[in-house]
Amino acid sequence: KAIRRQRQMCIRDSSIIWQRIRLQRSDGMVSKRNFFSIVIMMGILLFLFQFSLLMKDSENEYNKNDKLAQSGEDSASAWEADEVDLTGTVEAGSRYVIYIGSENEELKDTVSQWCLYTKNGMAEYAQVADCPELPEVLPQMIVLESGSYQTAEDIAKIRQMAEKGAGIVFSEVEQSVLAESEELAKLLGIEHIVAEETQISGIKIFEEFFLGGEVTYQAQNEQEAEENQDLNLNVPWYIPGSGTKVYMVGLMQGTDVKNENLPALIWRNAVGKGKVFAVCGNYLDSNTGIGILDGILTETQEYTIYPVVNAQNLSVVNFPGFASENNEVMEQMYSRTQVGVYRDILWPGLVAVSDQNNLKLTCFVMPQFNYLDGIEPDSNELIFYLKQFKEVGAEAGFSLEYIKGVSLADKIKRDGEFFASQNSTYRYGAAFVNEAKITGVLSLLSRPLLSDVTSIVCEYTEKRPVLSYCGESVVLQMATNDAVSHTYTEDLRMRSLQSALAYCNIMLDMQKISWPQTEADSWQVMYDKFSSNLNTYWKGFSGFSATTVSESDVRVRNFLNMDYQQERNGDMVSMHISGEPGYFILRTHGEEIADTSGAEWTKLEGNAWLIKAEKEDVTIELKKQELYYYLPE
Repeated sequence: KAIRRQRQMCIRDSSIIWQRIRLQRSDGMVSKRNFFSIVIMMGILLFLFQFSLLMKDSENEYNKNDKLAQSGEDSASAWEADEVDLTGTVEAGSRYVIYIGSENEELKDTVSQWCLYTKNGMAEYAQVADCPELPEVLPQMIVLESGSYQTAEDIAKIRQMAEKGAGIVFSEVEQSVLAESEELAKLLGIEHIVAEETQISGIKIFEEFFLGGEVTYQAQNEQEAEENQDLNLNVPWYIPGSGTKVYMVGLMQGTDVKNENLPALIWRNAVGKGKVFAVCGNYLDSNTGIGILDGILTETQEYTIYPVVNAQNLSVVNFPGFASENNEVMEQMYSRTQVGVYRDILWPGLVAVSDQNNLKLTCFVMPQFNYLDGIEPDSNELIFYLKQFKEVGAEAGFSLEYIKGVSLADKIKRDGEFFASQNSTYRYGAAFVNEAKITGVLSLLSRPLLSDVTSIVCEYTEKRPVLSYCGESVVLQMATNDAVSHTYTEDLRMRSLQSALAYCNIMLDMQKISWPQTEADSWQVMYDKFSSNLNTYWKGFSGFSATTVSESDVRVRNFLNMDYQQERNGDMVSMHISGEPGYFILRTHGEEIADTSGAEWTKLEGNAWLIKAEKEDVTIELKKQELYYYLPE
């Protein structure tokens, strides 16, 4: 940026000088002395301008990936939960969750993954009747499948658990079960069942359940409905009574239904010392459920502190700027070759958007798409982009995608030969691959081109966890969002994962731009959507760190491998961290941080703080929020 400003100043000064020359010549007043002075000044400016460029170019160590840092952690040291046996002794300070159910594998996977991320053990039972009496050390949460409670005795046992102080979550509350059990309706705090199913126009999530504030998903016109609306709008209509708190409701457009009578989708009821939560719909059956469980946990305790990654990634995948393979189409659309399109149009746009949103680029390069067309990649383009990446603080990853022609092993071999022929020593720490090919890629990581890969990025899928070890020493950092698509369901998932993990990986796939099928695949259309989405939906999470994939790799490993213990005495919260210190989110109810020891903190919003642990032992002093009273004058 400093060099860019210096360049602009030189250009400005040069234009001023030439304007003076023209004015003086028009007046016939240019003396030899003045003209000689002007020429010397112009020469000095030209020298400074060229010298700065030469210095910048000579100091650009483009063949070195300074983002790559080997953490030394691998799956062998990943955190694993101890077996929880409720019939034995549960030690004080133990964190565990009880899951009751046997039919909903998606729900079980969500709870299991959430336990792994929050460092909770898990005890599992098929039916409520199978669960033993709760020990003195209560679980963090009890999650119930809809089919795990069948009898009046089951409902009575759940009530006893709640009265003892447990937080209980009912997943997918079914109207048919409620109709047969008045006691269950009372337990859930339901005052009135209006309809078994009703049509809503959208949903609203109230603030402080997720990070990022209150949000409403309701289309205002047909175009917005077509582009964004993908939520299930057929829901049961339950109205909770007094003593309950609602976190998410269905909206009904064009009706005079009062707010308190809107269909409740997530709410809680106080029962004795505990709290009973109800979730209508299958919101817990996917990765979105991870953040919902964190929001529920926050509502069951006076404060909550849990580990997070703190990494915001922008992954540009299939970046084919090295070979002009589709020139005919590119000339028609942009009046440039494919190489020119990437240099002159796409790359400046990517840099502008990343700067505007304070994000770092990870560009997953592919030397060529088509290995049978005889068009080979240009070595000059490789050097150009590696220098550009270094200048803007971006990282080069390697894309393992291709259109046609060869096997994956042959592609890696040919690409490796291309890089070797250019004496490129750049070490690629991240690779992008389609989820279905991950297993095959892991068997090829010994190849020289991929020997430094520590992180794999794939498109979003429910088939794998968002963050995990996919190999002995390789981390999977799944993309969480498509940069040019942002439906209501995708936004809900993004807010959930940001709240639970402080992590996102926005993926922009360039393949459609290079091989467009429709006008919607043009850069202008995709750029408008891409920049608009980043400027709109990620503003509420600016308190998290911008990283490249290799930079977040270290944080992900620390997150997966670490463990911690915490307790509170008075106003002091003490934590002991096993493993590398990392990041945590602290959420309270009306308390603020007064001071910390062994950690730094940043306020994210209202009652949420990002904690950066710097030592193994951390203390956090809390205080009540100050109340201000305004007296009349």
